[in-house]
Amino acid sequence: MTALITPLWNRKYLPLAATIIVFLAIFLAGGVMYDNFLSTRVLGNILADNSFIIIAAIGATFVILSGGIDLSVGSMIGFVGVCMAVLDSQGWNPLATAALMLAFGFAFGAAQGWVIDALDIQPFIITLAGLFLLRGLCLW
Repeated sequence: MTALITPLWNRKYLPLAATIIVFLAIFLAGGVMYDNFLSTRVLGNILADNSFIIIAAIGATFVILSGGIDLSVGSMIGFVGVCMAVLDSQGWNPLATAALMLAFGFAFGAAQGWVIDALDIQPFIITLAGLFLLRGLCLW
């Protein structure tokens, strides 16, 4: 029986356990402060409204585990949001806009990866440049 419990308290699972505990504590605090907050509908809305953050965090986790860093993730999310809003307001089909933005994100990330690998430049520098480039494109 202890063989089943021991792996759960392994030090490598401590960040995951802390994240779950903090989420539950905040969720329960919201339930104490507001009526009907502890419903599954609210939990679903929280997860749905923050799904892009969850997806970006999973991608960033893989980048960090592989020993790299990517500073341009937040700017990419902002750029895609701005582009989709502008193109949709100009009459584009939202599915076509989403496909275009997925292709752009893939191409931009691949280009950054190529520059990092082929020119042997630190990922911190390239992704920082990508961050500023995307922020500038948002303003443009």
